[in-house]
Amino acid sequence: MLKVLYDGWPLMAAPDSPASLHLLELLAAQPAGIAPALALPDAPPADLPAGLEIHVRHTPLTPTGARRWLQRALPDFQRQSQAALLHTTQSAAPLLAAGPVVISPCGFGPEERPPSGFSARLGAALGAGGFSRAHILWPNDTTPPATIQPARSLSPAVPAVFHPPHKGQRPPFDLPEDYILCHVPAAPAMLDRVLSAWSWAHGPLGADSPLVLLGLDAYGRAYAETILKSEDMESSVRVLPPTAPAEAAAVYRGCSALFHPAGPGGWCSPVRLALACSKPVIGPNRPDLAELVGPAGFLIEENDARHLGGGVIAVLVKDAVRRELEEKAAARAALWQPTAFAQALAGVYLSLV
Repeated sequence: MLKVLYDGWPLMAAPDSPASLHLLELLAAQPAGIAPALALPDAPPADLPAGLEIHVRHTPLTPTGARRWLQRALPDFQRQSQAALLHTTQSAAPLLAAGPVVISPCGFGPEERPPSGFSARLGAALGAGGFSRAHILWPNDTTPPATIQPARSLSPAVPAVFHPPHKGQRPPFDLPEDYILCHVPAAPAMLDRVLSAWSWAHGPLGADSPLVLLGLDAYGRAYAETILKSEDMESSVRVLPPTAPAEAAAVYRGCSALFHPAGPGGWCSPVRLALACSKPVIGPNRPDLAELVGPAGFLIEENDARHLGGGVIAVLVKDAVRRELEEKAAARAALWQPTAFAQALAGVYLSLV
């Protein structure tokens, strides 16, 4: 049996992030011959796959804790567990790893909020050094950014919990029947872009069809709520608290569309999760986003707030347009096979030992 140690930091620090959701996908996809071990900075969350070897080192979820976890705890765990490989879904790795490191990047690169404070900047610098030495995986239906090439291409997949909704299923958090979902990095420039576009859409749509912001950390929630109060848009936007993966999936399944004025991201990106749930994607017509969504995207040529807001209105009020996009999203996601992903993942692991 080949033992692989997985970095569980995202499960605790940001449970509704793409990095956390992709980690659950990796843990569920284990093919025969792979023995998974999971390193966690706190007690295990509920609903983890059975049969995991669990290692816990209590670590504060702070920038200093994140740096110590990545640079000290993970190499220690890899040695102690005698794991042949370390696999992380963070866009960083130990500078002095105890063996080969595999990374499935899940972030948005320069569109994310840059680290602030000495400890965070030091952690980012050390993590970038480790990243440069790691083996990078990327979904084979999109082109990886130049900053992370070369990369090994694998068949894409998403967690099984992301699937089209059952009839009569209600979304969590008392969300209404119609709402637009937005799941983007908590960077001020990104939130400004989102809420500026929404300022053009919320009047015609009304409070019964709100914008729902998912996945924001404490900083992002505070920043968004300040803007909403100053712009008198509090009644038309819901800012969700940190959300467990199963609840995040239910939020996706219940939405009318995903509003995504950003790049496509890496593994388990919001765009890919929306397509898996047969949801249209509204965003700017940029080559990297168009490559992933294909005909399931309602992409706006004029990348400004007014036209993006108009795209949101068009998809929400034109039922025929929405239904056609939903069908194309389902066809797009049908190409992603969990078995092919698991087999390709095993092949990468075996090639590195």
